Amino acid sequence: LKDLEKTGSKQLGIVLQSVKEVLQSLVDDNLVCAEKIGTSWYYWSFPRDQAVRQENQVRELEREVKEEKGRLKELTDEVSDAMAGKESSDEREELLSQLENLQSHQNSLQSRLTSLQSLDPEVYRKQKTALEKVKEAVERNTDNIFTLVSFVSEKKGMRKGEVLKAFELPSDFDYME
Repeated sequence: LKDLEKTGSKQLGIVLQSVKEVLQSLVDDNLVCAEKIGTSWYYWSFPRDQAVRQENQVRELEREVKEEKGRLKELTDEVSDAMAGKESSDEREELLSQLENLQSHQNSLQSRLTSLQSLDPEVYRKQKTALEKVKEAVERNTDNIFTLVSFVSEKKGMRKGEVLKAFELPSDFDYME
């Protein structure tokens, strides 16, 4: 390697490092063989090695082509099997039309069901329960407001109307009916 580097740099003007890089690239690509014998590294490549690599690559590609052809035949057979019985005919066209009409009818019934769902007794019960909870919360908050108004009016000596006005509440503030 050292002799090759020296020769390449002196006679051809090649940078020393590029010789090492190119040689390592050839070893990585299996185009050149390398082996350490003792303290020296030996590099070699036989013309027959390249031919063997190409023959192996050709065999591998031929095998892949054969597999892909077999797969293509299988897929073609599947497509033809799937198309069997689906040839265009008057009966088939009529059935497809009926299917489309039935699907359209089903969609309209589904939308009507969705619109009528609010009339469902179970949904009505849930809404009524939720409304009762909201009413209880409003009454509780109204109680709290009246307690606060009473407290402020007693502590500050204000009339209840003045306290309501200070809290920006209407003068006729009262419980819900």
